Amino acid sequence: MEMTKVNDWLEGIPSRSTRKSYLNGLKTFEEFYQKGVESLIGDKNAGKVVEKFFSWMKEEKKYKQNTARVKANAVIQFLKYFDTPIKYRKSIGIHKTEIATGEHRLSVSELQDMGSVANLKEQIILEVFMLGLRVSDACRLKWRIFDVTDQEPPIPVEIMTRKEGQPANTFISAEFKEILEKYLPNIDKENEYLLVSTKRTSR
Repeated sequence: MEMTKVNDWLEGIPSRSTRKSYLNGLKTFEEFYQKGVESLIGDKNAGKVVEKFFSWMKEEKKYKQNTARVKANAVIQFLKYFDTPIKYRKSIGIHKTEIATGEHRLSVSELQDMGSVANLKEQIILEVFMLGLRVSDACRLKWRIFDVTDQEPPIPVEIMTRKEGQPANTFISAEFKEILEKYLPNIDKENEYLLVSTKRTSR
């Protein structure tokens, strides 16, 4: 794998986890193709190779749909970056997302049960994730957004999501406001984040 071209592509991707996922996909492709992905740049048959790669992952590696999709997408995005047209049959199902049936979705009553035994910070965390945000977005929330306890609930708030770059409109409920009134006065305001993992220590 020619890391110069790969690094050039990866440097334009802001998410560290996405870069890691893409690099992993390219390494799997190299295992299949026995050559680096850069050898496909400008190849008019690149789409057919991607189709075969996807089928190989499903049949030989026994990857589940979502894993095979993510790895194939790494190759597709790399080649698109270098202006290589990728044509593949939609019937192959490369971009199909499979809903996991083994996951258990928490109900509101289960969250309430968790909240009844949680400490103050844990209650804040539960309320934050009930806003429907991604974990990465929730971890970057700043406390000033929630310093609105002088308003009457439901209190509308707008949060900019990182992946889509679009605002997510949600609201602070009366229950969430009550918890915030206890939580905000006790955090280190020099730290801008709502969920502080460690306390600032003096040197």
